[in-house]
Amino acid sequence: ALVNKSLIILISFGDFLVGCYLLTIAIYDTAIFRNSYCREQIKWMTSFACSTIGVLSTVGSQISLFAMTGLSTVRLHGIRGSLRVPGEVTLVKSLRSLLV
Repeated sequence: ALVNKSLIILISFGDFLVGCYLLTIAIYDTAIFRNSYCREQIKWMTSFACSTIGVLSTVGSQISLFAMTGLSTVRLHGIRGSLRVPGEVTLVKSLRSLLV
């Protein structure tokens, strides 16, 4: 249960970072560039601000991806563990588990 909660918190944190990236892009688009992005494109793409929020976006998406992969692995392990027949696997036990 603690592992699931931790991974879900990591997913939330990664999504928060991506949300901050999107909010920053929206602010730059509306408040700073307005209708002049095409003229300022090269200046923007080579700026420190663009690089910084690009790192923010990449780190956020990688954290989310890692946490979702881990959560899927934990849940798959839980499903596989619950489907195991206790003891020796025999034909009778296999048929009983199929009927249930």
